[in-house]
Amino acid sequence: MADTYTTNKAFTKPSQSSYVSTWDIPINNNLNNIDTCLGGVTEVNLTDKSDYTLTLGNVRNTTIKLTGALVGIVYVRLEAGSGGLFTFINATTGSAGVLALAWTSGANTYVINRNNTQVMYADGSNNTWNPATPQTGDITYSAPVTVNLTAFNTPPNTNYSISNADAKNQFFNITGSTSATITITFPTGYTPAGLYFFRNIAASSANISVVLGASSLLLDAANISQMLVCTGTAWRKAAPVYT
Repeated sequence: MADTYTTNKAFTKPSQSSYVSTWDIPINNNLNNIDTCLGGVTEVNLTDKSDYTLTLGNVRNTTIKLTGALVGIVYVRLEAGSGGLFTFINATTGSAGVLALAWTSGANTYVINRNNTQVMYADGSNNTWNPATPQTGDITYSAPVTVNLTAFNTPPNTNYSISNADAKNQFFNITGSTSATITITFPTGYTPAGLYFFRNIAASSANISVVLGASSLLLDAANISQMLVCTGTAWRKAAPVYT
């Protein structure tokens, strides 16, 4: 009867009556693998890659350091159905590069900001990434981005697109005058996870929503300051509104 293996880390499960007089082989291999799972560090160079599936050797480590020069979105994928707790270090370079955790099957992704260490729980039952710690990384703490809605008043011209560079800012002043229903769209893959602040001072009675991919969140009324959290793929309200 052949050996079987555990789901997440592929530890050997010896079959009955196997390894007679050689039982130390699977036992020692499993103990070494457990030791790696508890304290191992591996490095993955993503230069010239747009997609990388983590190997068994990678995921047996508790810490995965990601390096290399990125020129666009790079997806680092975990095999669907497996899971665990991982620490990812984004040590990549490249101002236009974006690092996103993904799966070999399923649409869930999570963006890890550059120069950030992120503890993540991979839920293999649902193929979802769940952050266990906050992150800041590439979010820019600089002068607010002004979003002037005056020119966006007549359908179909009611969508304001945030540039890749501005998406990394933390502060947004919404100004101008419009009565249309407005969407402020952030670029998928270029919007870092973290906290964002929106100050809605537009002379407008319109509904204003912030959009990221399939996620849309309606801002509260005018003359309101609001804090949102971005997961890298969706918007969530982070605090009550402030007048």
